[in-house]
Amino acid sequence: ELIQLTDRVVVSKVWRYVTAAVFASSIAATVLLYNKEYESLTQNLSNQLDKQLSEAIYPIQWRIQAYEQILLWIHGFFNASSSVSRKEFKSYIYSLNLKKNFPEVPGISISYKHTKDTIGKHISEIQKEWFLEYGMNFDLSQQIFAPVALIEPFSGKNLHVFGYDNFSNPTRKAIMKQSQEKDEPVISDPICLIQEKDGKTNSSFLIYHPIYWNPIEHNTEQERDKNILGWSAIAFRFPDLISQVSQNRFSDIDLRVYSGKEEDEGMLLFDSVVQKKSNPRFGIKKIKTLNIDGRDWTFVVRSTSEFEKAMHHGEYLDNILLSGGGATFLLTLLSFIGFWASRNALLTIANLKESAKRIMELATHDPLTHLPNRMGFLDGLRSLMAHALRNDKSVALMFIDLDKFKYVNDTYGHQVGDELLIEVASRMKKYVRIEDVIGRPGGDEF
Repeated sequence: ELIQLTDRVVVSKVWRYVTAAVFASSIAATVLLYNKEYESLTQNLSNQLDKQLSEAIYPIQWRIQAYEQILLWIHGFFNASSSVSRKEFKSYIYSLNLKKNFPEVPGISISYKHTKDTIGKHISEIQKEWFLEYGMNFDLSQQIFAPVALIEPFSGKNLHVFGYDNFSNPTRKAIMKQSQEKDEPVISDPICLIQEKDGKTNSSFLIYHPIYWNPIEHNTEQERDKNILGWSAIAFRFPDLISQVSQNRFSDIDLRVYSGKEEDEGMLLFDSVVQKKSNPRFGIKKIKTLNIDGRDWTFVVRSTSEFEKAMHHGEYLDNILLSGGGATFLLTLLSFIGFWASRNALLTIANLKESAKRIMELATHDPLTHLPNRMGFLDGLRSLMAHALRNDKSVALMFIDLDKFKYVNDTYGHQVGDELLIEVASRMKKYVRIEDVIGRPGGDEF
């Protein structure tokens, strides 16, 4: 019985360990597969964001180069003419169809350079065209002037720009001088356009390019400073530029554009998710800096929950967790079932052994006195006789019966008779050796 109990305890512990091992290994396999798939999906997302970033930068770069090309065309237009009237400039800009082709450009302007000696004549000429308020706000104590004399479209908010002296603003003056020194287009820092009267928008830019009459020489810095006619300028709003080139391609990613090489919130020009709430699982981030004519823009793109959902990456990971969890549960359940099945099998075997022992007991022993019955006694007798024969010894056999036992049963009942038989058997056991055999063949016989 002790061995059987030990077997059951050992098997129970083994199956508990097996169940725990199955559970742990299933969890570990799920985590390993999840991490591996997470790395693969992260790399895939990273590649997709690289593609999105390139798709964001290339059109912007092309667009700004197109602005500069327009300024070069204007330079050629002036270079090929002895003079350009307001009507001729309007016709030329109208041919570019800005509203359709470049809706983010509010206007293109020409600012003529004048000295203190020539500014009065210039004002007079413009006023003769019935622009009587032109030049009224000029600071005539300046030495150099660069007023906007031509701007198209000549309507709406652009009318506020007409007559504005660029050299009255140190920032604009510095950019214009820089373009003159380099004799090429130069892009300003983020600037508030004159058209933006509230002064709250600081995400616009101006590109200036010097213009000269032909065939005036302007090969050296001194020649350019002496002979420059003025500057052409094109303005553009960066958020409108992004909207124009994106065609809603960035609606599901977080695209931010900063002026400069750093992620400075004070220099933020564009944020595609300013109105959205996004809690991405991966949160991949890509950064790239674009430099055009010495002006840096930093593009930062992050994955959003919408972008990841469109890629179905989150679903893959959820399926792994769901499948892994389900497999872990089933394997653990099967192991637990195996544990209970083996435990019950051991209990069944133990019960069968106990039943067999009980059957043997009933077949060879008297159920009342628990002494060997006739079959059990004969087995014991054969064993003793075989032992005596091997050792050349004798065996004594004694038959005993109880006188008047029937009288006891008849007078006091069978229960008292049974108690008498039990007591007789008990006393006999006390007075025999361990190797002797006592049996009760039946009735009152021993």
